[in-house]
Amino acid sequence: MHARTVELLDLVDKELSRRILERDLWCKGYVMHFIRDGERTEVRPGLDYTTVDSRYNCIFAHNQSETETFVRDYTRSRFGKTIEYNTTFQDLTLEADGVTARITHADRSDEEELVRCRYLIAADGINSRVRRGLGMSVKGKDYTGSFFQNLDIHLNGFRDWTNYFHYCVGTDHFLMVAPLLTFGCC
Repeated sequence: MHARTVELLDLVDKELSRRILERDLWCKGYVMHFIRDGERTEVRPGLDYTTVDSRYNCIFAHNQSETETFVRDYTRSRFGKTIEYNTTFQDLTLEADGVTARITHADRSDEEELVRCRYLIAADGINSRVRRGLGMSVKGKDYTGSFFQNLDIHLNGFRDWTNYFHYCVGTDHFLMVAPLLTFGCC
């Protein structure tokens, strides 16, 4: 999780950001490992988050599989609400003091519901309906044909900086290694 994300969560609710800070590992940045023409090269550090102008001058590492549970538990304990599944965002209306989103419920015969909120987060991927609803374009490409897999595993004998993420990139592969508190790292 990036520093700016935690700053934004501070604005929403300091309790939410506090919980994140308690559970995440603070990492200094990224080391970039490249393979070109069969030769390995490195950039150390490739991205140095210790120089970021933020009270959180780092990048936060956590077990991705726990994120949904964390947010679900937070919304239940703080607001008495649960996360609803089988919903689809349709469109939004911006208002002076917030946003109204129109959603449909697949498990209720596509019943429509209007949801009023102060903030609407576009966490729905590269082809975000929320961003499109705001008229925002996304530069770049989608991930068609790419395969991604999260593996939270214990890596024995890792002989590199454990307080950094590591991007390992070649012409036909990509691997990211990140420390996790789950395994007692750091």
